[in-house]
Amino acid sequence: MYEGWYHFHRNTAHAWRTAVGLFGSVLESHPDAVIGSSLMAFALWWGATRGMSEHPQDDLERAMAHARRGAELGDDTGLSHIVIAALLLHGGGDLDAALVDARVALARRPTCDVAFAVEASVQRYRGAWEDAVESAVAPKNLTCARPASCADCSGKLAVIWSEGSCCA
Repeated sequence: MYEGWYHFHRNTAHAWRTAVGLFGSVLESHPDAVIGSSLMAFALWWGATRGMSEHPQDDLERAMAHARRGAELGDDTGLSHIVIAALLLHGGGDLDAALVDARVALARRPTCDVAFAVEASVQRYRGAWEDAVESAVAPKNLTCARPASCADCSGKLAVIWSEGSCCA
């Protein structure tokens, strides 16, 4: 699993295919473990939407199947819900259902920029522009406004969460 995540983050088509193969091995060896389904769903969706897949439509369909399986297994990573929300939006599906999945993803991955981006996209297509903008800019408020070397930032995580910035 960790080796697959490593390859996934190398962001090349070859590395992506390697990651998908490794996530497939996790699925084969642990078919009822949520992590295999959720990682496979996320990887297939990511690769298909970023031009790494040779068969993007097939991979998007597989991504949805794995995401639904991950959600059924109780995915606590939020990855399955990110994929479901994104694919419902992509396919012109039920935007209210997409919003529910996007919010589940955010609840499970409260610092994930991808979860915020998917929620923002769903809100945009629902016509909730202000909510979309809030979701789109939220990730920038999760980190310090200054570099990590800022002496004022050390140990002030609570301030980041409550005020959006730890630097004056």
